[in-house]
Amino acid sequence: MTEVLRTAIVGCGAIALWHLDAIDRAAVPIQVVAAVDPVAANSERVAARTGATAYDSLETALDTGDFDAVLIAVPHHLHERVATAALRAGKHVLLEKPLAPTLDACDRILTAARAAGTVFMVAENAQYWP
Repeated sequence: MTEVLRTAIVGCGAIALWHLDAIDRAAVPIQVVAAVDPVAANSERVAARTGATAYDSLETALDTGDFDAVLIAVPHHLHERVATAALRAGKHVLLEKPLAPTLDACDRILTAARAAGTVFMVAENAQYWP
């Protein structure tokens, strides 16, 4: 039996919904257990669809939630803060492209990823196109 990866989605806007559609289509063993967005309507929409708990911040979700991985779909300028927080908490991270808006921010994220010892990946869908 395949282990189910308990996942938090941080940033519950349109891109998160695309990821949920892909998870459903691929029937991958992912259970979304936390929906994080400062806009309550966004996190509640994802929570209603997935059965997850809605949170208004990653910090609260990390403090009280129980998940192994974080799918990050926030605006680009927030990538570094959110990704490094998740990595420092020992979570696996899938970060929506681009990695970050500056090379320095990219370096800090990659340093945190190496230190975390978890799986880190940037979601770059175009690399899979024919």
